[in-house]
Amino acid sequence: MSSNKKSAQQIALWAEALPALNKELRDSGRTVITETGLSDGDYQAHFPQNRSAATENLTQAKDAANNLAATITVEWGYENHSITLSPDQWSEVKSGEGLGVEGDGYYYEGEFFEDFWNFGSAEEAYSLEVSYGHDGGTGYIGSLSDATVEEHQWAGSPEQDATGKV
Repeated sequence: MSSNKKSAQQIALWAEALPALNKELRDSGRTVITETGLSDGDYQAHFPQNRSAATENLTQAKDAANNLAATITVEWGYENHSITLSPDQWSEVKSGEGLGVEGDGYYYEGEFFEDFWNFGSAEEAYSLEVSYGHDGGTGYIGSLSDATVEEHQWAGSPEQDATGKV
């Protein structure tokens, strides 16, 4: 069988299977937009920004199993502020679950401030808000995508959370 004939058959099979795939994705609550076949005969599926591909749950388990943590850094008051999330916490954030974490705190002009990191869910477009002190001061409001995110191997023990507490 020639490669042109085989390619034509593959394209026909894709064209036949595509409506059922689209229906299944739409029925699952995920929206998919398809483009015409690419030059190599593949199709692309695009998930809107606020919706995730179903494989993210697998990624979450894989990240935790691989001990993959993340350090998130934002800026306010001309200073960088960071928090390191454990593999379990980082997996929660990446999967679109909301998460609130108390940071290590920081000193500013000789005074100590506690910091509180609130990661919004996928429905909240992966928002990030960092507040400080007990008076409700806000240091950062924005999106996780606007922060600096560095993934790395977790150096803490499995029982520790991001603040080192057991």
